[in-house]
Amino acid sequence: MDATASAIADIADFVRIIKEEPEWADTVRGILLGQDLLELPARFNELVATLAENNRLVRARLAMLEQQFERLDSGLDDFKQETRTRFDKLEGGLDELKGDLDDFKQETRTRFDKLEGGLDELKGDLDDFKQEARTRFDKLEGGLDDFKQEARTRFDKLEGGLDDFKQEARTRFDKLEGELGQLVGTDLERKVHANVVTYLTRLLNLHGKTRILKSAFIPMQDELHDLLFEAADCNLSEAQIERIGLTDVVLSGQRQGQPVYVTIEVSRTIANHDIARAADSARFMRAASGRTTLPVVIGCYMAEEQRRQAQRLNVAVRIIKAG
Repeated sequence: MDATASAIADIADFVRIIKEEPEWADTVRGILLGQDLLELPARFNELVATLAENNRLVRARLAMLEQQFERLDSGLDDFKQETRTRFDKLEGGLDELKGDLDDFKQETRTRFDKLEGGLDELKGDLDDFKQEARTRFDKLEGGLDDFKQEARTRFDKLEGGLDDFKQEARTRFDKLEGELGQLVGTDLERKVHANVVTYLTRLLNLHGKTRILKSAFIPMQDELHDLLFEAADCNLSEAQIERIGLTDVVLSGQRQGQPVYVTIEVSRTIANHDIARAADSARFMRAASGRTTLPVVIGCYMAEEQRRQAQRLNVAVRIIKAG
């Protein structure tokens, strides 16, 4: 502690020292007032300068606005004068139009009077025409009633003959469709019988010797015949055994080193019942033989709905080219 500091005994000494020592005064001022208050005078001077500049700008813009107002006021006087002149001209033209309108009204009244006279004449002619038209329509309606009755009689006769023709046509078309469907189905089954092993070898991953146990073109083989004979001992009903026997094609083969059966339903357009038959036949064959049995449908056409149905029932699908 220096001599000055040690000489402070009371507040009066402190005030005296601050007055005598400028550095002390600055330090104490900074502590008491803070930096913001110390900078206040300088900021005040900047604010005064800014306000003075803004005031100058405002005065300049006011002077400019006063000049523009004077120009607008002068232009407004010219516009008023021009407007008065044009209104005077319009009022003169309006007077002329009023005179023309009076003439037009008089002419219109005269012409309407003439039209009303002609209208009265037309009304008289129209009444005569109405009476004549009613008379002629009454005559036509009488003849039309006779024509309607004759037409009904003839149409009843034609409809009777048409019904007979439609019934005969339906009968003949049903017969033709049945014969055509049988021919198409037989051709497809012959194609499947000839190529079924080729169709399914890769699809089902078959290997070794694959034999046809049943199709439309060979008699049922002994292996399948014996299986059906013994199926009653496996708690299968007669309907379930018959379902196996009605399967379109049955194969016997190997897959992954194990013997398997394949039950196949053949249809040109594969339907839900074809998928269900293949799945049922496979399930019953599996129950009767204890051997893995794979259901398959083979055809030329199949809708997306039937594809999803086959996936749900785990039935394989083989689409072949028609013809």
